[in-house]
Amino acid sequence: MPSSLSSGQDNAAAVVNSALWAAYGDAIGFMTELAHKPSGLMQRVGSDRVERLQPWKRRVGGRFGVELTLPAGTYSDDTQLRLACSRAIRSSGRFDVESFSKIELPIFLSYELGGGRGTRTAASELTKRSVRWSNNFFDGQGGNYIAGGGNGAAMRIQPHVWASRTYNADEFLPDVVVNSICTHGHARGFVGAAWHAITLASALREQKLPDPESAARDLRLTGRLPELVRELPLVGELWVPVWEQRANQQLEEAVGKVIEEGLEQLQLIERTQANGGRYADVVHALDGTDPATRGSGMTTAALSIALVSIHGDDPHGALVTAANVLGSDTDTIATLAGALFGAVVSEQPPSAVQDQAYIVAEAQRLARIATGEVERDFPYPDLLKWTPPKTHLDAIGESDGSIAVAGLGKAVETGEPIPARGRDKAIWQWLILAHGQSVLTRRRETLRQMPSELLPGSAGNGRRREAPTLFDEQTDPSAQPVQRQGRLDLDTATKRAIAADFDAEVIGQHLLAFAEEEQGIEFAVAYASIIAKARRARRQRS
Repeated sequence: MPSSLSSGQDNAAAVVNSALWAAYGDAIGFMTELAHKPSGLMQRVGSDRVERLQPWKRRVGGRFGVELTLPAGTYSDDTQLRLACSRAIRSSGRFDVESFSKIELPIFLSYELGGGRGTRTAASELTKRSVRWSNNFFDGQGGNYIAGGGNGAAMRIQPHVWASRTYNADEFLPDVVVNSICTHGHARGFVGAAWHAITLASALREQKLPDPESAARDLRLTGRLPELVRELPLVGELWVPVWEQRANQQLEEAVGKVIEEGLEQLQLIERTQANGGRYADVVHALDGTDPATRGSGMTTAALSIALVSIHGDDPHGALVTAANVLGSDTDTIATLAGALFGAVVSEQPPSAVQDQAYIVAEAQRLARIATGEVERDFPYPDLLKWTPPKTHLDAIGESDGSIAVAGLGKAVETGEPIPARGRDKAIWQWLILAHGQSVLTRRRETLRQMPSELLPGSAGNGRRREAPTLFDEQTDPSAQPVQRQGRLDLDTATKRAIAADFDAEVIGQHLLAFAEEEQGIEFAVAYASIIAKARRARRQRS
């Protein structure tokens, strides 16, 4: 075994190290992301190659944005979304998909750094009241959901594995799938995410880095996804029929094709390695610099496996190598490889990343959840009162004399505000949220008052044991409606009605309960619509 690999580390240490190396890979790869020529890299870092974390220049806010010097260790949307996913994992270990999709993703748009078009479009659609994670089938100028096979899901799903108690795929794959289909509708997107999750779990369980042979074994396990997906509440009843209609194929067929693509990529990796090829040769063999394919969830997962297989004895050197293959998706390949390295190696990255203390704290929380310890949940606002801010600027406001970020809480300013260009009256500013995350935001010069219902804790749900979640197997689906802080949860109600075979009494109780709530008519209509679609889908199948 190479000297840099541990002979075994306890689960908590492995989870923390996996989180740190994932963030480190993201930070070093972010410096070269979308830099196609050494001259472009020279403008960013003052060199034609990156070797370490350092301050660097980047234009933010698009073509008419501002050029800023980012601090050493600044991470991109990869780690931002991973932290958002982590917060949405509750004390039970299950995924609060409602809070993730309706709070985390829309608010992510107000601070994202380097976010992909597919994820941004999906998050924007989720700000609409009529759109939920299970019906986010967007199709427009921003992109097409069914065609969304990018790596925006694979980059963020590691927390589901870190919170796993057994590292058995059946335990974390349901949440990985639900997380992925919030934003990505092509099989390359959600199969790629599932493949990386299984590979990461294998590395944690076996304390061994993957190679093409073991990766092929892990990829074949994703063949169970269609069966698993069809059994999931809401997903099987609602998402699958619409997906198959829009995609014009059966889910099994789509997943099978993508698995075959992945197996062919692994064969290419093996042949390139056998012929003495370097990592850069593998990238080109897999079309990893082609704009049409470089961001694919499957290609990114495959290249992360190639990277750890070729450079298994040198984690830092491997991530530096990935970052310097210009034109490839440097940050996401490095972040996936970093998660794999950290699951096995004993040392930490050579330098700290931005918000390292917060990243460690979240990783430790997930590791404790994995052992059955009850942890404090992030106190999201009450979803029945939640209305996403109308503009990204309004996501930053004032509360009790302090700056606040909708959904995420109060923050303090760090550094001087930077005026936007031209007639734009907004300013750019780094904030540090109360829980320890740094965010670069574009906000109004004069802040507006933040409504209290948009702040964490407005639902009083920061307690240590949360109400049953959508996929909590300890919940009896046929039982009486569960109240979360006195309010009926839409997903729980839908799950129970379906599990009760659309029992009229159960549905009637749910409708009466929704009628008692604020905006009760809206929620009752939404509930009735979901139940009607699920009922029709079941009858059509039978």
